[in-house]
Amino acid sequence: MVLVLMWAACKKADIPDSAFDSPVFSVTYDTPGSNDSIATAGLNNVYLFTDFRVADQKVVCVGSFADSDCPDADCPGTLTFEFKSAYSDVFFPDTVFHPGDYSFQSPDTTAGQTVLRTTFFALNPDDYDIYSWRIDDQDIGTGPEIVVDFADISVTPKFVELTAKRTTGLQSVIFRKVALTSPSGNDTFASVNISATQDSQLIYRLVASTSGFPFDSLTWNTFVTDTVIHEDMLQPFYSVTVVDVTGNVCTASLEGLTPNDLPVRTANFSFQVENIFIPTTDGEVAIEWIDADGVAWRSDGGIQEFTAFFNASESEKYEANEKGQPTRKMKVNFNCRLYNPSGEGRDFSGSGVIAVAHPQ
Repeated sequence: MVLVLMWAACKKADIPDSAFDSPVFSVTYDTPGSNDSIATAGLNNVYLFTDFRVADQKVVCVGSFADSDCPDADCPGTLTFEFKSAYSDVFFPDTVFHPGDYSFQSPDTTAGQTVLRTTFFALNPDDYDIYSWRIDDQDIGTGPEIVVDFADISVTPKFVELTAKRTTGLQSVIFRKVALTSPSGNDTFASVNISATQDSQLIYRLVASTSGFPFDSLTWNTFVTDTVIHEDMLQPFYSVTVVDVTGNVCTASLEGLTPNDLPVRTANFSFQVENIFIPTTDGEVAIEWIDADGVAWRSDGGIQEFTAFFNASESEKYEANEKGQPTRKMKVNFNCRLYNPSGEGRDFSGSGVIAVAHPQ
């Protein structure tokens, strides 16, 4: 569900130290499986608490959206942003709170991480003009070849969709599951491709070529269940769906097909995988959210995948908090994974305007 935090324009009689109640500060965020409810416009007396601390030669600048009776920011519903930087005698806010992308802090117990650096490449890349890739239902990149770093998820397959287009209007789409533990790209999961030709008798022949696990069923959009179909007239669209003996589904399709495109085959792909060790850096930002049961979920409780981001589109000096500490106002958006103390993860994304305190 989407939770919206907004702060009332009217102050309480006793605003806690370092708290802002200005409606300029608000965050909208989304996390699956949460039934928490937060009222708006001061109905729940939510404030933005700002502070900073120095420890282990690091400065941690903090902004927490919490109930006015929870200045320690440890109550259910609290959302905290932390910015970490190296300690020095002079603090440079323009450098620490820079516009642009930020790296997420890593778990304290992690000396580094091994990623599966995977190169996906189209086979026969000259057959089509435009290529676009989706992995696990997310747009990843364009071009006949892309490189993606995955966290070390050796037991987790990925679902890859490759769309290829010609300037003539022909579009090829294939979708299949891949196992990143197969370094040569020779998957055991089923895959299917369509090829279309015309023979000397002017009969159109379409073939569904499968590989990987044997298939349990194969069905064309024309309801034919054979691997080969013959047509007197070529239709503009053909698709085939294959279910292998393990229940895995893969698909292939051609759209905008004309006789002028023949012979043609759907754009297939392969991939190569390398295990790459990346030393852990301190990172710049961490997010903490406390659920309705009081469990703290943190972005630095586990490794972030390649889709994670934290971006500040605006960053500017703001007024001092009640402690007299200078603060920084930022417009941010983010997408990451949060982890509880047991290591369970949940998606977390959102955007808004935040503030944190920092040294003079």
